[in-house]
Amino acid sequence: GGLFILNVAQPAAPTLEYQWNPSTGRARSVFVRNGYAYVAYGDSLRILDVSTPSAPEEVAEITFSAACNDVVVDGDYAFVVTSEALMVFNVSNPAQPFEVASQTGVFSTDPLRIDKQGDYLYVTCDHGGIYTFQVRELYHHTNIRDYNGDGTSDIGIFRETTGLWAIRELTRVYFGTPGDEPVPGDYSGSNTTGIGIFRESTGLWALRGFSRTYFGTVSDGPIPGDYDGDGSWDIAIFREATGLWAIRDVTRVYFGTVGDEPVPGNYGGGEADDIGIFRPATGLWAIRYVSRIYFGTASDMVVPGDYDGNGKWEVGIFRESIGLWSIRGVTRIYFGESGDEPVTADYDGDRTDDIGIFRASFGLWAVRGMTRIYFGGSGDIPVTR
Repeated sequence: GGLFILNVAQPAAPTLEYQWNPSTGRARSVFVRNGYAYVAYGDSLRILDVSTPSAPEEVAEITFSAACNDVVVDGDYAFVVTSEALMVFNVSNPAQPFEVASQTGVFSTDPLRIDKQGDYLYVTCDHGGIYTFQVRELYHHTNIRDYNGDGTSDIGIFRETTGLWAIRELTRVYFGTPGDEPVPGDYSGSNTTGIGIFRESTGLWALRGFSRTYFGTVSDGPIPGDYDGDGSWDIAIFREATGLWAIRDVTRVYFGTVGDEPVPGNYGGGEADDIGIFRPATGLWAIRYVSRIYFGTASDMVVPGDYDGNGKWEVGIFRESIGLWSIRGVTRIYFGESGDEPVTADYDGDRTDDIGIFRASFGLWAVRGMTRIYFGGSGDIPVTR
């Protein structure tokens, strides 16, 4: 088995340049892109630097619980089929790949081959025909503030008094002035969060290294997100006085009334964020075209997110007075105390939101079942979600 690299400068007389065969196992397929060979080998995906064909070097190995059958690479992503699942990996740095999505239980028989064209994947199965997938549905995730593109939410703060953005272990920059609201997001569609501010007094949106535009006015609340499902965030505002949702270059709709809190998110599991409101007076969650339910009370903080990893957001509340997290249909736990700020985010990159709090008085970040660190302090605004 293994990988054979042949020199075909003379097609009629190919010569063996190198044979790679690390151990007993079956090499089922290979895909070569930009000097790297992606080999479906046994129960793993092996990535080799083949920029020097006579001396390839293995740079990464991803091990699965089932046989790895095929791989195709497009841009920064490797699409893999094992005998159990369809998986997507970010390979922008081939030596440090990380999983961004997976789907299991969708094939009636073993998937054998995979190919990609445009936004679609095509998978053939053993005696099972062909399956077609729309790519964006696999790795669209909007509740993440990932400042370095590694697939995990990063801990960070915005210090309004000085305009400081401090992203843990990544960067410290000054951007903004007192009174600005932080609006970090993936406005470029690069799967990396960019730094940005909204200046309510003038309606300025300043997105660092990307754009400056005016949209909105005094009393408008910024609600950026991906409302058209194209993979990049849209500038948007909610005008509570009239219930107006104005999404730049996408739509203008009226949904909600005075006293409502905007809670946009991916509740339907599609490509685009849904418009929604929480009405504290009654506990109503109204998600446009999706659902209307009652959950929570006037003093609760809203913490919607995808807590079970099914690709759809759940309605959730944090009751600060007693530290209660109540996620509808998923869990009820106690984590935190009075004065804590909820910081829901995907801290480990498993496409499931994690429960966490920021205790500004001590600068404590406590992520349930994961970590406790100190970063920031009183007056700082978390920019992790």
